[in-house]
Amino acid sequence: MNKDLRSRIKQCLSADQFSLQQALSRLNRRAAEGRVDAGYQQALATLQARIEKSMASVQSRLAKIPVINYPAELPVSEKRQDIADALERHQIVVVAGETGSGKTTQIPKICL
Repeated sequence: MNKDLRSRIKQCLSADQFSLQQALSRLNRRAAEGRVDAGYQQALATLQARIEKSMASVQSRLAKIPVINYPAELPVSEKRQDIADALERHQIVVVAGETGSGKTTQIPKICL
């Protein structure tokens, strides 16, 4: 069960992982001392609920990640790979183009 809980904690929010790991360690110490009673069972159930809640938050966040698409009719979209390569190689990149070519809307997505 400990290995299962440890692997599940790794799938939780980063912000939750430390406190969940600490709670699991406390439960392990109680079990090693032979203090597996109703309080232990309640603490274990609470920990499992916290893990489930955190994992659900991760899944919810992953589901909300938008799909990035580039409209083909914009000139900047056609050159997105060239722009991405230039951004990787240089600290400063100047992109010039006509008004309405997609500079303002597409370049932030290329940077992502």
